[in-house]
Amino acid sequence: ANWSEQPVLYISEKRLKERFLEKTSFKIYSNIGEPQFLLNGKKIKHEKGLNKVMFIANDVKLKKGENKLKVIVLKNGIEFTDEAVFMK
Repeated sequence: ANWSEQPVLYISEKRLKERFLEKTSFKIYSNIGEPQFLLNGKKIKHEKGLNKVMFIANDVKLKKGENKLKVIVLKNGIEFTDEAVFMK
């Protein structure tokens, strides 16, 4: 996201589907603006990360079973999304 001239919106570590801790965090990379985080359809709080393209939601409590994370950025009238499913 830092070096790409193409639009990037990416949920990091989406292959790590199984989450075992009581609370987890999600890291998102976006070079097209600040994303909206939706967990199971509900907005969750997030903050800026270490640089201008990183955004983090910390201390997120997952429900038992399947949890769907969706991130959205609206840029120049175009909606960009990325999604991932995590299991607890």
